[in-house]
Formats: sequence, structure tokens, C-alpha cells
Amino acid sequence: MITLLDRLGAEHRNMARLLHVAERQLDRLAAAERPDYFLLGLLLDYFLDFPDQVHHPKEDMLLGLLQARAPDAAAEIGGLLAEHRDLALRTRRFADAVREISHDGAAMERDELVRLGRDFVDFYFHHMHEENEIFFPVAAAYLTDADWASADVEGRAGSDPLFGGTADMRFQALEQEIRLMEQEAHEAQNA
Repeated sequence: MITLLDRLGAEHRNMARLLHVAERQLDRLAAAERPDYFLLGLLLDYFLDFPDQVHHPKEDMLLGLLQARAPDAAAEIGGLLAEHRDLALRTRRFADAVREISHDGAAMERDELVRLGRDFVDFYFHHMHEENEIFFPVAAAYLTDADWASADVEGRAGSDPLFGGTADMRFQALEQEIRLMEQEAHEAQNA
């Protein structure tokens, strides 16, 4: 049976795949090459939608259950809600900058866009690492079977528009880029 923790872990792995796409585009930008602003825009549309509307509410619900069951343990993870708000701000800031450059041709400094992008990527990786290594194990240790049953039912709400089976049409180019990157990585490993 797939549990809520399994789903959250899979969502983290999928978001990491997207963050690697962002890193690749940022590397191009840092090397004075032209990144694929369309792909960056799709990626940021995903991050502006799915994590805030579906993924983070599941984690927030788990934190609420943990606060009720083990307040002292939950207190050590209390910054989670603030980090979710911070992630939304960093995502919006980076998305606005990408849109400004790609649509308006604004003259934002390349270094500033790279800085905003790396800030977004690095903070997301850090946040997911902390959840995987601290929050999820604490939740697993303190929540009861009844808590998990309730969480699993509530945690089924919302679907992933990219990794939920068939990607939404708007994300197909992003799905192809992920496959291409993973194929290149596989070929490089086997070379």
C-alpha cells in the first residue's frame, strides 16, 4: 500500500528532477549561453502551482497531526510552515525575473538572474533534504496508525499535473526535457 510518506517522497524526487532541469538552464545562463526561457517558465509554472496547492498542504496537515500528538517533537520542526511561505516567495521572485527577461526583453543583469535561480534551486533542495531527513522520520516515529489512516485519506487530494500519470499538455515539453537529461546521464554513466 502506498502511504502518504511514500507519495511525499516520490513528489520530492520528482521536484528534484525539475530542479536539475533548472540547474542545467542556469548553467547555460552563467556560461553566457541562452537558456530555454520557455522551459524555465513551464518549470516555474509547475512550482507556482503544484507544491503550494497540493504538496505543501499535505505536509502542513502532517505537521498539524504531529503538533497534536507530540508537541515537543513538532516544535523542533516548527519552521516548516515559514519555509513553505519562503519557498513561494523565492519561486515567485525567480518566475517574475524570468518572465521579465523572456517577455519584456528587460535588461536584468545575467548574474542577478543566475543568483535568483540558484537561490530558488538551493533553498528547495535544502528544504526537501530537511523534510526527508528530519520531518518525515519524526512524523513516522510519533504518529499513530489512526493518524496515518486519516492523513492518507486527506493526502490523496490533488493530482500532479506533470508526474501524475499523463502530463498535462502544457508540460509535455518539460517532460521531454527531463527524459532527455536522464537519458544523457544514463549514457554518460555507461560510457
